[in-house]
Amino acid sequence: MFLPLIARRSRWKDRTVQVHWPLFPGYCFARFSWLDRLRVLTAQGVVEVLGANGRAIPVPDVEIRRGPLQGIRGTLIRKAGKARLVVSVNLIRQGASVQIDADDAVPV
Repeated sequence: MFLPLIARRSRWKDRTVQVHWPLFPGYCFARFSWLDRLRVLTAQGVVEVLGANGRAIPVPDVEIRRGPLQGIRGTLIRKAGKARLVVSVNLIRQGASVQIDADDAVPV
């Protein structure tokens, strides 16, 4: 599963803390075979599998081919501005979103 998060400041009584909230509240991304969609749909909390024309839309993986993260694979989150990508990568069991040049990534 993939749940993109964003950091927000939240005021709690006598202090302000940084809290991570879902980027898309109410949505979670998962990788599964289309043949397993019935199992996914019957899982607790799942309402629907979103897509287009009755088919799920895959979130593409990319591999970074240049720069300090060369060789790392991640999940494309969104296109950001002209020729930029935001990619979620997991390193040392820590997730991070990075913005890279589109030319520095290839689909896997």
